[in-house]
Amino acid sequence: MIKKVASNLFIFLICLNFALSQNGFQRPQIDFNPNYYISYKTDDSIKINGKLNEEAWQKTDWSNNFINIKGKTAPSPEYRTKIKLIWDENYLYIGAFLEEPHIWARSQKRDSQVFRDDAFEIFIDPDSDTHNYLELQINAYATITDLFITKPYRDSGVSIGNWQATGIKKGTHIKGTINNGKDIDQGWIVELAYPWSAIAECTHKHIPPEDGMQFRMNFSRVEWPVQYKNGIYTKEKNSTKTEVKSAKYSVWSPQGLVNLHYPEMWGIVQFETKSRPEEKKKESLIKNKSFYEIAYRLYQIYYSQKQYQTKNGRYASQKQLFKHIIKNKYTESIKIYSGRNFFRGVLNLPNINKVFTINNYGKLETIYK
Repeated sequence: MIKKVASNLFIFLICLNFALSQNGFQRPQIDFNPNYYISYKTDDSIKINGKLNEEAWQKTDWSNNFINIKGKTAPSPEYRTKIKLIWDENYLYIGAFLEEPHIWARSQKRDSQVFRDDAFEIFIDPDSDTHNYLELQINAYATITDLFITKPYRDSGVSIGNWQATGIKKGTHIKGTINNGKDIDQGWIVELAYPWSAIAECTHKHIPPEDGMQFRMNFSRVEWPVQYKNGIYTKEKNSTKTEVKSAKYSVWSPQGLVNLHYPEMWGIVQFETKSRPEEKKKESLIKNKSFYEIAYRLYQIYYSQKQYQTKNGRYASQKQLFKHIIKNKYTESIKIYSGRNFFRGVLNLPNINKVFTINNYGKLETIYK
């Protein structure tokens, strides 16, 4: 039933996207197709040193290589990046490999602007509602910046400045040298132990996760064009020599635009307590795919409302939002409640006893009837 609803909603929203202006508010420019990863629980002891040499790591699958943040049709990243995840009762363990012939870094103080270096970034939204999520940045020196973000910046979200993931363990292993442009490096490895106690601060879910629980997550690589001159790496400048060239972003799950703070576009990580079943395909373990499809279609309404509000100074009524849409039986399933400064979209699915809602702050909620 959910799959059929999602299909009808997709057709309806293609028309909606065509009918409304796309000026003033960015929306993803790719079809919704998130990556999935299954993370298995381990009983092994993990030493955080950046080497990923424990047996638990060795038998854990790598993800696919990262792709351009805009999606598969954009130019592929020049160098490979991939991740793997395991967990136990105390930590979520994150490993990453970043291929890089010229490893460099500057920041060595926690909560400095690590993203100004080549960096690896982690994003975690346990509730899959785009609010109260975590971001962590780490460079080759294993310097980190960790953030608690109340909601996406597009919705006036803020980063809580004094928040830290207490008890986090981190390490990097350099396959080459740092800040030495005279040689060719292989790359660097990131290893993190993210405490469940810190993740618990942004969710109402049971932590550590129960079997089959899912988080929205994404992983990003920030790479600046640099040159080595007079013994140091400096960022390359644009053709006018007035500004540095923009960073390049590659990600685990594509965003469809150059902005990581669209959590509804992140991939899905599923946590399993049992060891990897050799006789099963991983696809059979992935749950709730249709839920994420419906959620994304509701975000199309959110995007269109934001565009309408930018153009007209208020949110659209149901009639205004749908007046150019070819009516179908599914259109009547969506109710829009709006005013000058607010809107709420409601999708009632009585056959599965669920109501999905989304508001002007982009918060998605599921109500079980």
